[in-house]
Amino acid sequence: MGESGADVAGLLRACLGGGGYPRVTASLVALHANAPYAVWCEAFAPPEAREPAGRYRVLLAERGKAHETRILGVRHPGLAPLPFTTEEAGFRLALEQMAAGVPALAGLPLLYFPEGLAGRPDLLERLDGIPSKFGPYTYRVVEIKSARHLDSADLVQAAFYNALLGKIQGVELPSVTLINRDGQAFEHAMEGLRPRLTEALEGTRAILAGRVAPEPIHGQCPWPWTAFADSQAEARQDLSLLPGVGKVTRETLRTAGLRTLGDVAAVEVAVLAGLPRITAGKARTLRAAATALLTGNAVRINPGRVPLPAAPVEIFVDLEGAEAADAAGDLLPFDYLIGTLTRRGGEGVYRPFLAVSPAGEGPMVAEFVAFCEAWPDAPLYHWHSYERTHLKTLFDRHGIAADRAAALLGRLTDLHRLATRAVAFPAPGTGLKRVAKALGFSWRLPGVDALQAIVLFLEYAADPARHADALPRILTYNEDDCRATAFVKDWLAALA
Repeated sequence: MGESGADVAGLLRACLGGGGYPRVTASLVALHANAPYAVWCEAFAPPEAREPAGRYRVLLAERGKAHETRILGVRHPGLAPLPFTTEEAGFRLALEQMAAGVPALAGLPLLYFPEGLAGRPDLLERLDGIPSKFGPYTYRVVEIKSARHLDSADLVQAAFYNALLGKIQGVELPSVTLINRDGQAFEHAMEGLRPRLTEALEGTRAILAGRVAPEPIHGQCPWPWTAFADSQAEARQDLSLLPGVGKVTRETLRTAGLRTLGDVAAVEVAVLAGLPRITAGKARTLRAAATALLTGNAVRINPGRVPLPAAPVEIFVDLEGAEAADAAGDLLPFDYLIGTLTRRGGEGVYRPFLAVSPAGEGPMVAEFVAFCEAWPDAPLYHWHSYERTHLKTLFDRHGIAADRAAALLGRLTDLHRLATRAVAFPAPGTGLKRVAKALGFSWRLPGVDALQAIVLFLEYAADPARHADALPRILTYNEDDCRATAFVKDWLAALA
């Protein structure tokens, strides 16, 4: 018996008693909120298809743990997760802690096997004045997230913990607390979360029991099942391979009997354009994209030349961004590299502008602006909206005069916007990597991508001497991005 008089042994037996439900964890229910196929993968996919945790994933885990430790230290100085050997032993410890009325406990498992529920909330805090099985108090769930913006999976997971805790202590509180990366606390009412929780819980149980087999959606499944799910979607010629086709458009097409790429490629444009929320322009794009993916060849959507200005000097721009911790441990987003490729009829000269820390971002921007102004008539080519959005932010943040900023932003040409209006590429997606590779461009460092570049940069910034080899790899990767942009621009310019 604890100090409150709670029968820990009896409560433990009641919570660990068997039931007819499959074991459902908070992480599975959170997965179901955004990607039901990931739940199926966890239960039934070949184990060898699980992707290992790369250096970026390890970095995210380390940052998440550090953030959680900081928040615990602020809310409950000295609080740390208690060690345990098994989930059942950890749950017994949690019950003993709550029966003793501790102010808070962190990282201990909660189990309620009569309904097959299990989870490990980040933090439980005691609230006095609300009686529970433990005494004249109850506990509330506080979830600590490392993201700035909380998504549906975060909310469903917190609601799951609250419902699970309610079954154990006999009281379910009407709200849950979530703390984001910035340390901001948000209260969410269970009343609003209940429908999503119920859907995710019942959906997860149906998948685990084999009653439902969700379909793989390209680009939706998170790590560690991304590659496997994408390969399954490709094998099925799923409609999610079509650029710009989300849940609503996919269901619109399927309702019309169009379930594969082949179905879309074979239907008349007029038929597609007659479907709800599909314009004539979108219908042409969908049919061309399906044909391109099936044949492996680019397909014109609209005839004529792509409007690219003739210029003796061209500059291709590609930015790289990361997040660095300040003195207080908070993560600050900043752009650490502005890569440029200046071409005057030849191969082009690559020039990077680098900031090793957020403090160096201002000088980097000023140097880049002066460089571009030395070529006042050169168009600035980039791929998609990242460069324009971030350059505008950089100009505003570092005091670039409005007229100078407007002049540079006015010289930007988004090749993605021009290309995707004119051509459907034989690639599932319209990112630079997919499009340029589909057209024949190769990156020199196949093991380095945007996420790997972030890890390399953070290692280099933390210890340049120890990680001196990281910077050349980052610059090679960024230079290839610039050259890929130029490669696609030349391909577009050659279209008749």
